[in-house]
Amino acid sequence: MRGSLPEEEKKLSADALRMRIREYIISALRNPGLGDEDDIFEVGGASSLFAAELVVFVEETLGVALEDDDLVRENFATIAAVTRLAERQLAP
Repeated sequence: MRGSLPEEEKKLSADALRMRIREYIISALRNPGLGDEDDIFEVGGASSLFAAELVVFVEETLGVALEDDDLVRENFATIAAVTRLAERQLAP
């Protein structure tokens, strides 16, 4: 089911959602200089294992139900891309 965040989490603004994703990625990669449009695989040091962990974070922590078609590199390459994916999936 799409949009499965608890009711209080659905009220997160786009900026708050981006900050939550940003904090997770920067903390996990230990790369505080990573920009929202920087490719986390090319400049951020992310691996395929981290990609799997990021999918779990998006699904379990943010409550975003992902479909197989969502699991493409473009949706997870940058902080901004992950944010856009989460916003699309959480939209009513």
